[in-house]
Amino acid sequence: MYTPTPSVRAEGPAPSAAEILFSLGRKTGEIDSDAPTLAEAGGDTWAFTDVRQPAPELDKDRVTPHAAGEFYQYAGAREVSADFRYTCPDGRTVSGHARNWTVDLAGLADCDERPDSSLAREAARRACDQAGSGTPGPSGA
Repeated sequence: MYTPTPSVRAEGPAPSAAEILFSLGRKTGEIDSDAPTLAEAGGDTWAFTDVRQPAPELDKDRVTPHAAGEFYQYAGAREVSADFRYTCPDGRTVSGHARNWTVDLAGLADCDERPDSSLAREAARRACDQAGSGTPGPSGA
């Protein structure tokens, strides 16, 4: 299983990793701030700017359905990444790559219902096909 981790890789001197992740977070909508830089954000902090942020715990918050049927639960992380280019005050140019993740995909569904996302379809294919119900589940949806 792939585990997303925040990272910033630069070729040469660059702003801090937190500053670069702040810019990435603003562009992707993960960070809602009018400040042009993290340094100008007035002391606000965001977990998205922390390269030491631990991997998401996708196996928590288990839900017990209160109805008959075969159910599956799923969770996922969306990874965002971008190449960047920064021009230093002295005119030198630095380039690199930054990535981070957001946890925004989760659900509980019935094997008899049509999945509403690609992640839910994959989870249904894996869970419902193996549930032993004798039906192939909604994987062809």
